[in-house]
Parts: sequence; C-alpha cells; structure tokens
Amino acid sequence: MLQRPQIARYIGLPIVLYLFVMIVPMVEAIRQSLYRSAFIGTGAFSGLQNYVRLASDPIFWRSFANNVFIVSAAVIGQIGLGLLLTFLIVAKGTRLPEVHRTVLFFPVVLAPVVVGFLWQIIYDRYVGLLNSFLMQVGLEQYVQAWLSNPDTVMIWVTIPIIWKWVGLYLVIFLSAYHAIPREILEITELAGANAWQRSAYVIVPLMRNTLRVALVLCISGNMKIFDEIFVMTGGGPARASTVMALYAYNTSFAAFELGYGATISVGMLVLTLAVILLSRRLLPAQDSVR
Repeated sequence: MLQRPQIARYIGLPIVLYLFVMIVPMVEAIRQSLYRSAFIGTGAFSGLQNYVRLASDPIFWRSFANNVFIVSAAVIGQIGLGLLLTFLIVAKGTRLPEVHRTVLFFPVVLAPVVVGFLWQIIYDRYVGLLNSFLMQVGLEQYVQAWLSNPDTVMIWVTIPIIWKWVGLYLVIFLSAYHAIPREILEITELAGANAWQRSAYVIVPLMRNTLRVALVLCISGNMKIFDEIFVMTGGGPARASTVMALYAYNTSFAAFELGYGATISVGMLVLTLAVILLSRRLLPAQDSVR
C-alpha cells in the first residue's frame, strides 16, 4: 500500500505541470486584461475598461455567434453522426467492422493544420476536387469559390471540423456500447424489440453519461476552434468566419493589443463555461433519470 510520501511523489509533478500549463497562464491572462498593454512591456492600468469595450464589441459577438454555429453543427454532425455510425458498425451483418472503425478514425490523427490545407485544396475555385467533380458530372452551374461567400462560408468551414472529429466520438461510443451487459441486449432482443427500439429505449439511455462527457468535449473543443479556420479562411471574407480564438490571436499578435486580446480570451473562457453548464442542465446525469 502506498504511503503518503509516495503518493505525493507520484502526483506532485502532474500537479505542478498543471499549475504552470493551465492555472498560471489563466491568472496571467486575467491580470493582463486589466491593462492597456503594448506589444512590449506592460501598459497603463485600465481596470475594467477592456471588459466594457468587449461587451459592446460587435466583432466579438459575431465571432461568438460563429462559435455557437460550429458547436450546434458539431453536436449534430460529430455526436449524432458518431452515434449513428456506432449503431451501423455493431449491427448484425456488418462486415469488417474493425476496418470501418480504423478508416473513420484516421482523420482524428491528422493535425488540424493539415486538415485545413487539405480542405482548402478541395474547395479551391480552379483546381479543387469539389469543383472538378461538379464539372465532371455536368453541374458546371454550381461551380463557385466556396470559401469566398460571406453568407455560406461558415457552412463550408464547419464540414471539415465535423469530418475530422466524428471518428473520435465513434470510438468513445463503441467503448460505451461494449460496456453494456450483453444480457440486457439479449433480453430486449428476445422480447421482440427491433433495432430502432433497442437503440432509442435501451442503448442510448444506458449511454447517457457517456453522451454527457462527449457533449462537454464537443462544446469545449469547438468553442476554442482555431487552426482549421485560420488555415482555410483566416477569418474572412469580411470577418464572416472569424471565431473567438482567431479574433483574440489577431488582436494580440496582429494589432498588438495584448491587454484587449487577453480580455477576449477571458470572455471566451466565461462564455464556454456558460454554454457547457447550460448543456449539462439540458442533459441530466443518468442517476437523476427516473
């Protein structure tokens, strides 16, 4: 049995790393947000002026709306599609389920920057695979610059994000499915329940806690999305695809307003926590379900 000094030795380093990687930068960001900072050195103390500016900043709220759009689409596309693919893979008669799982998980191991470049090539106006396909099948009238329309650009930048991460939720849901006692599934099958009834009334309720974890991962990951959009559009056209992380980056390292950039980061943290807490209230834990 481990003694207290041994326990402290094992957990001490992870705690120290967590403090320096997570807590210290967060505290420093909050401190920096109280200053009107230049790129080099600390500027004048401004109190809550940066937060007053943030509250009336239309670009920030537009970027927040874009994040909410991505989160909403990701909940349906990543979690919903991941759950559907799980049911298809575990269904009777499915051949080579391991191959399907491997192929679907492959985008997860790609770097987000690689995904951004890959889909930028797919969407390209002149050499893109999507436009080439449309021309090959005789749909030239639909050929367009997919990432240049402010009205639809958010749809096209969200598709690669869903494509990249759906395999992660597939693996999570497959693990949760295999943790369900086989006796329960056999009883429902003997009772005459069809595949839809077993999925909707037995499997999904038993996976509720896993779904809650997946929902938190999905929201937190997509509220801080950055790489794919930075590579594909840089937030354009006309800031139509700007998200909060990208706005904080541009404010800090392009406009050299480190204080206001830190304020945007703090605002992003607060809004992300608020959305996560709201989602947890909408999907109660399994133990609270009667």
